[in-house]
Amino acid sequence: MANKILLISNNIDINKLFLKKMMLLRAKDNIASVSYADYKSYTNIKKNIIIINSIDISHSEVLKCIQYFSQNYSDSKIIILMEKVDSEVLFEYYDNGIYDYFSINDENYAITLKIMNGLKLLAVEETC
Repeated sequence: MANKILLISNNIDINKLFLKKMMLLRAKDNIASVSYADYKSYTNIKKNIIIINSIDISHSEVLKCIQYFSQNYSDSKIIILMEKVDSEVLFEYYDNGIYDYFSINDENYAITLKIMNGLKLLAVEETC
């Protein structure tokens, strides 16, 4: 089964850094990237991991994006990419539907584990 990961981000440098940190990506796995301006036009999102880059984006824009995906694609798992963890903001993101988060400064294995856990949960939910 090919894994599908969608990265919502306006920052090409963050995208490149994130892709370098991804481990265990198989040839048949797919990472797509789309900007905040275009995320509503991306329709192939069922049962995906959706990573929302919150770095250099307003809090309200991140919340709108989380709410859009949690309402329209509840069979996907939303993970927030943060520069630094602010617990107050993070709890608000959880209240609006995220599955997990990681910092761009986290070790490669920590980022990979959180993504793999989300993919595993999607697979379990699919079989139940």
